Amino acid sequence: MTVRRLLLLAASVLTALLLQTALLSRLPLPGARPPLVLVILVGLAVVDGPLVGALVGFAAGLLLDATSGLALGRSALVLTVAGYLAGTFADRPGRSWVLPHAVLALAVAAVVTIFAGEALLLGDRGVTMGAYGRSLGSALAYSGLLGLVVLPGLAALLRGTSRVPSLR
Repeated sequence: MTVRRLLLLAASVLTALLLQTALLSRLPLPGARPPLVLVILVGLAVVDGPLVGALVGFAAGLLLDATSGLALGRSALVLTVAGYLAGTFADRPGRSWVLPHAVLALAVAAVVTIFAGEALLLGDRGVTMGAYGRSLGSALAYSGLLGLVVLPGLAALLRGTSRVPSLR
């Protein structure tokens, strides 16, 4: 991995984190807040593989925990797993432009489910099937819309670095 690519990964995650915490979380949208950091993570993992996905997921999760008030490590754990699993779909021969979007939908479903499970294990009584369904539905809708814009833009940014991605 080149220094340029490493800087691009860091800039992508930090920009997504700032936009998610400073802008998207303040919008009066129903349900879950739009998961821009997760969209960026999946895009990077699908291009660069499971190791990069896990490392970027861990770093992004720690930064999210530090800015959100969650217990340090909760988001890091979840995003590490999501980044690793999304990265296992990297560089499939004959991969379609649909693959990153399908992987994003699976990652969103897994992240919402894991966060709900964590909350239940920690004794949060606010987690109900209705709340879980609303969070899952809104997170899938928001990430799908963000993915249509962000994934092609991310591919254009990554195109000039060491690997040639095809995230359309």
